[in-house]
Amino acid sequence: MPPGSDDAAITEASPLAHIKVGYPPTVVFHGLSDVTIPPENSQHLLQTLRDAKVPSELHTFTGVPHEFDAHPEFAESCAALTDFFLDRQVLHPRTYPPFAPGGARNRA
Repeated sequence: MPPGSDDAAITEASPLAHIKVGYPPTVVFHGLSDVTIPPENSQHLLQTLRDAKVPSELHTFTGVPHEFDAHPEFAESCAALTDFFLDRQVLHPRTYPPFAPGGARNRA
């Protein structure tokens, strides 16, 4: 926020101020070595999304700073995770059955 911004402007700029039932599905990526925005902020964002029943995921990357998407390996991984998320939550949403211990395979 620019210098001199009041508390109302700062609150309004936060995505947390806008999350409610019906908010779009959201996927979040965060580097755990981020010194610009603490990783706990993304954990709080995820909890707020889930409390509002918004389909959401948080993916964290150990040892990675704030701006990591310029690195091809992270950009490619994030793109694949985003595609997978959008497919499951937007294009073809469905409820998945609970996973059973030992996986879904029959063991005979």
